[in-house]
Amino acid sequence: MPTSRTLAEWIEVYEKKTGDKFSVPKGYGLSYLAERGFAQMRLDYKTKMIVIYQVCGDGKFWRDYAELYAAGIGFECVATMCTRSIKPYIRAFGWKIEREYHCISSESNPGKVESRYLCRDGLGRPIVITLCGYEDDGREDYWVTHYLNTKEAPKLEVNPDAFIINSNFEKGGDDSVASDFTASQKGQ
Repeated sequence: MPTSRTLAEWIEVYEKKTGDKFSVPKGYGLSYLAERGFAQMRLDYKTKMIVIYQVCGDGKFWRDYAELYAAGIGFECVATMCTRSIKPYIRAFGWKIEREYHCISSESNPGKVESRYLCRDGLGRPIVITLCGYEDDGREDYWVTHYLNTKEAPKLEVNPDAFIINSNFEKGGDDSVASDFTASQKGQ
């Protein structure tokens, strides 16, 4: 049986685990269940998207909650930021990587490989995962956009000269650039 906690207890868990100070940004609502934790979400009517912010407790539950809520009001996608290692995050949700792109940055993070993953969930719906920045300790942060209807997903145009394409991920390749990637173009 899940652990039941007060909101104050869940906030304490969140702050200890992340090192971040809990706050509810303007425009976000706070959802809380004693056995599931909490999640902060914002409804973006312009883009027809629910944006998930801070989450503590059962992340899969809160993602399902956001997806059901979004579908119920006619929204097209749910977006969040992942501050964890991205490949275990993808596996934890049961998503499959269909395509993986990497480019070597020349401006935002010179010399670093920046990644984008195109995935599908068990229903065939697309998930687009894009590097959006770095934590102070160098860990990568990703935007994760899960489309609820395949008709709503954007068509992504990719310049093949600017990307390293990972052709080894289905064969269980590791995360190193040297062993996984078949082509690269620096400075793009």
